[in-house]
Amino acid sequence: MVDMTYVDNYVANMYKCMQREKKADLGAKVEPLVEEYQPEIAQLREAIGGQRVLEEMEALQPYTKFDDIFLLRYLITHKKDVDNAAKNVIQTLQYRKDNNEKLNKLVERGIDENDATVHKFLTVGFTGYCVGGW
Repeated sequence: MVDMTYVDNYVANMYKCMQREKKADLGAKVEPLVEEYQPEIAQLREAIGGQRVLEEMEALQPYTKFDDIFLLRYLITHKKDVDNAAKNVIQTLQYRKDNNEKLNKLVERGIDENDATVHKFLTVGFTGYCVGGW
């Protein structure tokens, strides 16, 4: 089984980076996909238990947006297969609930690129940094 600590650290730090960068053009690139996938996004939202489930997750982990873009990633990965996407979303949400305290601590402290845990699971190396560090 894969230790998700590295993945969680990476995601948390990338989120901080994106918040600092405020990439305005990202929305312009994603919005057409959100529109195209809107029927599947609605189906996926219902398949995982509705908007209430996503709102509960945002309350637990306010540093992560559980929105249409969150669901879109799973639909793209699963080539619009709502059933398979739903299975993965449910697994992700359960993992995040089970590890909520650890994930919140990771976001608060961040990671150091020399962290032994990072290097244990690092398979490709660091590809770049945003302005201001991670």
